[in-house]
Amino acid sequence: MSKKIKFVKCQDENNLKIIAAVIDNKVIGYLHYKVNRDAIWLSIIEVDKKYRHSGEKIGTKLLQIFENDCCYINKSIEGKFYPKGETAEVVKKFYNANGYSVDKEYYDWTVFKMGASHHNLDIEVKEINYKNYLKFEQNFEDYEREI
Repeated sequence: MSKKIKFVKCQDENNLKIIAAVIDNKVIGYLHYKVNRDAIWLSIIEVDKKYRHSGEKIGTKLLQIFENDCCYINKSIEGKFYPKGETAEVVKKFYNANGYSVDKEYYDWTVFKMGASHHNLDIEVKEINYKNYLKFEQNFEDYEREI
């Protein structure tokens, strides 16, 4: 990818935290999470199909920024994913490579990590207002939920 990827983060009015990868004012990947009473709930990670497997490791960078934000919170990380656009094995491999355990409960795939790790990143993450985040173009090519 020749264009520079910028990372931004914000929080909506319901305390949902958002981390996004942006190129030319277009969101190409994002992660949503919320800190609950019992756990940190990782609700979604999506990367535009054009940018998956590009060598940029956008999904991994989003996870690492998320974990850096949460590494001082003494709670486990939990979430679910529904493979779409990638096989469950590809998604499972992604989470496992990033230190998460993945299990299937009935129809749901769950992800778990005992706690967030701190990552030494050479990435600038700009804090922005949620209203400014909504100004970014957010229509993914072949919109699909996955890494």
